[in-house]
Formats: sequence, structure tokens, C-alpha cells
Amino acid sequence: MYTLPQKWLGVKLDAPVCDEQNLQLIFNDGDQFRQVKALIGCKVTVTGELYKGVSGEYWTKLAVDDAEVKSDASCKPAPVEPDPMKVPIPETLKSYTVSMSANTVYDSDFQVRIWTEDEKGRIVHLEPWLKYLNYGVITLGAEFLSVQCADGFVEKHFLENGTAISAVPDDDRWKWPNHKTLALKENVKEVVEFRCERE
Repeated sequence: MYTLPQKWLGVKLDAPVCDEQNLQLIFNDGDQFRQVKALIGCKVTVTGELYKGVSGEYWTKLAVDDAEVKSDASCKPAPVEPDPMKVPIPETLKSYTVSMSANTVYDSDFQVRIWTEDEKGRIVHLEPWLKYLNYGVITLGAEFLSVQCADGFVEKHFLENGTAISAVPDDDRWKWPNHKTLALKENVKEVVEFRCERE
């Protein structure tokens, strides 16, 4: 078992399969990922559906879907990491910045970065970003981005590609409760940034 900084897990086979010795393991939930990650360095047996990893999401030519991993009797697993979604947001966190960038024009799959600054002005990235932001894209003739900060925080100071913008008034948009909605420019590669400030 091994892991790489790209946050995926893999196994190195004793003997190659289809001329490949490394397999990426695919899991259906984070709990399973964290439990298997605790087995890094152990000899393991893996079962699941073997297939070719053909997209950019894969780091090996072969992957195992819905992987079941059993450790060897000699394995001494590390402690299982806690679920980051269940760790509360610190009460000391007063605000954070959200930056969302689309890979292409009208790409609803934004890349999200969320950070704050510590007392020395250093950037601290907040993970997982899903804990701090809920968003969706609405297409109604034009494209709208609907965003919501974590509970207890309010969305403020919106920028689109470096220019200040305002949220769309509630009566002028498709209603999405408790979200702020932004009208995106047409045919522009979007970079949206805003602050989430504690109420």
C-alpha cells in the first residue's frame, strides 16, 4: 500500500497484470478511504473490478473500482484519521476567503480554494472546502452562480475577474433559499472571489 500527495491510494503488485505493476484504488466513500489509508506500508490483498483508467483523474493505467482491501496478519495499521467533515469550524475563525475558478467558459465544475490568514499574515488553507461552501450553477438563458458560506457566516465583497459585483436581488432570480446568487458574464472564463464573515 502507498499514497501520493495527489490524495489517491495505490498498490504495487507482486507480479504485473496486463504489463502493469501499479493499481489505483477507487473507493465509494471517505470513511473507506481513511480506513485503507491507515494500512499504508502493509502487505494487502485487494479485490474489486479491474478496469483501464482512461481520464485525467487516474494516475495509473489500471484501477480497481469499489476496492476491498484486507491486510496481512503482520500489518500494524496506523490510527484512522478523523472525518474532517465532522470536525467543528473553530470559534476563533471570524472570516475566510473563497476563490472559485472555472476551467472553461460555462464550466459548472469550479475549482475551489478557501483560506484565511493567521495572526502573522500567513495564508492558511481550509480543508475540506465542502465544509465551508455550498454552491450550484443555474442556467436560465444566462448563467448564475449560487453560493452559501458555512452556517453562521455571511457572504460579502464579491469580485468577478477582479471587478466588484453585487448579488442579484432576491426578486430578480430563481429562488434558492439562504444562498446569494451572482449573474455570470457570458463567454468569460470565470474567477469569482468573496469573503465569508461571521454573523
